[in-house]
Amino acid sequence: MLDSALVITLIAAVSFGLSAFVANILAFRLGRDTSIVYLPLFLFFLVNALLEISNIFQLSSFATLPYHVHTFFQLLIVPELLLLPPLFWFYVRALTSKKQTPIVFKDLIHILPSLLSGLLLSGVVFLPLAKSDEFSSTVSENISIVDILSFSLVIIWVLQCCFYIVKIISRLVVYRSYLMDLFASTETLELRWIKWIGVLLGSYWLLQLVSALATAGGSVAAFDEPYSSLISLALVWVLAVWGLRQKPGLSEELADGDFVEDESQVENYEGEPKKYYNSGLSSEQLKNIAHKLENAIRAEKIYSNPNLSLRILSKHIGILPNYVSQALNGELGLNFFDFVNNERVEAAKELLKSSDATVLSIAYEVGFNSRSSFYTAFKKVTGETPVSFRKNQI
Repeated sequence: MLDSALVITLIAAVSFGLSAFVANILAFRLGRDTSIVYLPLFLFFLVNALLEISNIFQLSSFATLPYHVHTFFQLLIVPELLLLPPLFWFYVRALTSKKQTPIVFKDLIHILPSLLSGLLLSGVVFLPLAKSDEFSSTVSENISIVDILSFSLVIIWVLQCCFYIVKIISRLVVYRSYLMDLFASTETLELRWIKWIGVLLGSYWLLQLVSALATAGGSVAAFDEPYSSLISLALVWVLAVWGLRQKPGLSEELADGDFVEDESQVENYEGEPKKYYNSGLSSEQLKNIAHKLENAIRAEKIYSNPNLSLRILSKHIGILPNYVSQALNGELGLNFFDFVNNERVEAAKELLKSSDATVLSIAYEVGFNSRSSFYTAFKKVTGETPVSFRKNQI
């Protein structure tokens, strides 16, 4: 059997290599138009690489290093941990923003806990008291002052992670709702992979707390179980795989700047004051736009385009997208997603009745780009699956 500390050190080395590799790839993307999106992710992996170096030093227990130097590497882990949640928040915020907004001065408050803990721990380690026998003594036989300080800051980190998880979930809920105003197919833009980050992080917290409780009679800072290290590595791997392939969807959709007439309406879905304020459209004009929309979707069957978006439909009928959105919500009482997919489902129902084509081929014919999205939309409209609907028509 391999020694537990050796296994954890090896996992830390793998995580360091992965983080450094991904950070290197992201560094080459920083000069592009999407650099504001990738900068937080680059910093995330860079900090995680430094974190794993600290882990390796702390776990190696070099006999030749003075006590306070070894303690410094142990405590350096906490400020680095406190940097990861806000950096991930900056990344999610950039992915879900309508326009590329850089990190500004007021955002520095998010990294304040890391800065303060770094200053505190550096002072604790390098003050003359830190090198004395009094500081290095233990509170009990197995619990040192350093252990208590480290454990307290890790608890602060867990609370910080909970705060950002809630913040990210709240933003994603609003973001996914907004996607339905712009796209007929949203599954590739919904950032569903982020929920797996949350599942892994929750498992990591649970193991950390179980480890802390199980070792309450020993070392308070005994957070070195191989299982939690493996989950940490899985977190890095998931973020690496999906972070490198994920592209911002809204910035491309709104790139032409034809959605709005003034800047006050651009960044609105965090706290949108009045969605169609000063649109200048009369009730009669909205009805005319609604009529054009119904003609395009039913008579011209534009719904069959699997990549249909609000911008494409707007250009098709020659109306500004924000006016089209206003007509959809105000006159028809639907967002763009439901407007298109309801019509797709109605077309699919006719084909299910009149043809022997497979369910999947019908889904593609009416504009859906996956079986799962077709089933979801069909059941939402009809209350049953396409297969059961077809059987009931016999």
